[in-house]
Amino acid sequence: MSSLNVREEAAPKKDSGRHSHHGSPASSLLTNRRYTVALSIAGAAIGAAAIAAGYPAIGIAIYIAVTLPFAFS
Repeated sequence: MSSLNVREEAAPKKDSGRHSHHGSPASSLLTNRRYTVALSIAGAAIGAAAIAAGYPAIGIAIYIAVTLPFAFS
C-alpha cells in the first residue's frame, strides 16, 4: 500500500488551466521580450555614457553584458 495519500479536494481541477488567471502564454512571452529590449536599450545608453566619460573597456563590457540575453534566446 502506498504511503502517499492524496485527497480529491487537494488535486487540481481539470478545467483550471495553468494560464487562466494571468493571460495567455503569448502575452507572457511578449512581456519578457519587451523587458529584454528595454534592458538592452538602457544598457546601450549606459555603455555609451561610460565610453563618453573615458571608460571604454567598462562601456563595451556593459554593452556586451546586456546584449547577451538576445544571443541565448
